[in-house]
Amino acid sequence: MRLDANGQVSGSGGCNGYSGAYRRDGAALVFTDVIITTASCAGRDGETRMQVERRFVNTLTGAVRIDTPALDHLLLTGEDGRTLSFERGLAP
Repeated sequence: MRLDANGQVSGSGGCNGYSGAYRRDGAALVFTDVIITTASCAGRDGETRMQVERRFVNTLTGAVRIDTPALDHLLLTGEDGRTLSFERGLAP
């Protein structure tokens, strides 16, 4: 996940790319206009991967609570209670 200084979010859910807008609202990020490409995943577990990817993108809907338990670790908890965990990596 890439959050840029201009309020844009982008990344890959595993099979498909996504993008949208975000803004900070106190202890939350509010994501809007998140879209995802619709290529199907290859391989035997393709449907399962696509279901996980859909849940991932659905979590990025509305206000998402931010938690940073460590310098290079970000937790985002969606309105549905699901938590996404990210660790800082090198930009591609």
